[in-house]
Amino acid sequence: PPRYRYMFPFMIVGDWLGSYKIINKTELALSRMSKRTSLPPESNFAKETLITNYNLYENYFFDFMPQIIEMVENKFDIKIY
Repeated sequence: PPRYRYMFPFMIVGDWLGSYKIINKTELALSRMSKRTSLPPESNFAKETLITNYNLYENYFFDFMPQIIEMVENKFDIKIY
């Protein structure tokens, strides 16, 4: 969305997406989002849920990500891998 475009340079410089592979960084991101958005302040609950269900979420990711890659490659006529 246009109102968030100003955030993109900070996200790139700070490697926000790359930092999400570390649980502590993900918790920090959830905490920040709960302060800056309409999300409820439940970052501790979200962290515990992530830790408890990590293997399940990881399986979902590896099942779903190839579908996303295929869709993007087809839609934009590019090769990601």
